Amino acid sequence: MKHTTKQKRIILYWLVIAISAVILYLGYQWAVSGGDNGAGTLPAPNTQNKARITEIMAEDLVETDLGGQAVYQWICYFKAEILDGEFQGEIATIRQSIDENMIPSSIPVQEGDEIYVTVNRGEDGSLTGTAGDYVRTTPLYLLVGGFLLLLLIFGRKKGVNTIISLAFTCLAVFIVFVPAILNGYNPMPVSILVCIYIIFMTLLICNGFTFKTAASALGCIGGVLVAGVVSYSMEYILKLTGMVEEQSLLLTTITENASFDFRGLIFAEIIIGALGAVMDVSMDIASALEELISKVPELGFRQIIKSGMKVGRDVMGTMANTLILAYAGGSLSTIMLITVSGKDLSLILNGELISVEILKAMAGSIGILFTIPITAIVTALLHTEGVHWRKRRHRRSSRPAGAEETLQQNAPFMEQEPIALATAAPSLEEATTEEKHSESPQGDWSRFQEIMGNKEKEK
Repeated sequence: MKHTTKQKRIILYWLVIAISAVILYLGYQWAVSGGDNGAGTLPAPNTQNKARITEIMAEDLVETDLGGQAVYQWICYFKAEILDGEFQGEIATIRQSIDENMIPSSIPVQEGDEIYVTVNRGEDGSLTGTAGDYVRTTPLYLLVGGFLLLLLIFGRKKGVNTIISLAFTCLAVFIVFVPAILNGYNPMPVSILVCIYIIFMTLLICNGFTFKTAASALGCIGGVLVAGVVSYSMEYILKLTGMVEEQSLLLTTITENASFDFRGLIFAEIIIGALGAVMDVSMDIASALEELISKVPELGFRQIIKSGMKVGRDVMGTMANTLILAYAGGSLSTIMLITVSGKDLSLILNGELISVEILKAMAGSIGILFTIPITAIVTALLHTEGVHWRKRRHRRSSRPAGAEETLQQNAPFMEQEPIALATAAPSLEEATTEEKHSESPQGDWSRFQEIMGNKEKEK
């Protein structure tokens, strides 16, 4: 029996992974097919090559007169080996220039650095180009690899499941959600569908088909939808446009599409940003209640809800802080810039950028608050219904097959008075006499002879 149950769990596990992969594939095909307001043709990517600096050739400081004011520019020439693309293996002469206004955001190159370069072949066959940004992918890959290794060390099997679910989550965002928005689909329904997919996929892969998974999934969906309702309603109350950053205007310019629903993008940012914290809260409550129910199975509906609310009160403070600090930390430079501008606090809070950040934090926190009772109620319902179902199943399974028909057939006989199947119990004197007879075999023999003699006389 245990072997069969384990085999079923393995089959369901791989079935969830297969279905998740199929949904991603179909979602990608749907996303790239284009929506009602196609985003237009995306520009061709800027071709750059990776290069490793082999020699610093010369450095120069150039002074330029700009409107009567001297502007200085630092220029460096160096040789670099092209590491990929059409010119792989060739040596190019690259120029890096840093204006005095670019000093805070630029770092001079050094021998051995890897950077991106834009190169062209001259008439004499030599390669020349300009320097771009530094190659940061290698240390980032190492950092991600270290994180995944720690997941495997500390999580073991759970760590493997976490890595798989994390990969599916990233794919859902980058190959389904982003292409769908760029191709003109409404961000609101797309973000809701992506969130529902992430919730069920993550919980099923990490925890399997259990009451805990069901309760956590339903509680998480409820919390995310509440956050979405708050976001959707407040966007119109606050009269937000969604054009809160330079990136918004740049997005319309690059994609040649001015019909982006930036309000919908704010909605998507809020529910996707709150999804992680909401899922964490719902799983904490569902897991704690499942452990409690396993130790005290006789807990009632109200007791389970009461216990879930107590656990939720301990969790909600830290989770609300998590969201608020995450949003504040992500826009800290902007907040500092607005603060030092000398504006009144009311004017600072009235700005759309700050209003959007406050809305993100509040909508996500409200979603967390609603996740707590929803998860507790769903857990209590599933537990009580499961108990009733098991009792009904036990009663049905404990009655032998055909028992009802047998009872109906024997009903007339069962209504009659019971028939005595044994003689009345002997009195104390008779019992004593019998015991005496059994203790004297000679007396029994004499009595036997007497009975036989009487029979002979009767004949």
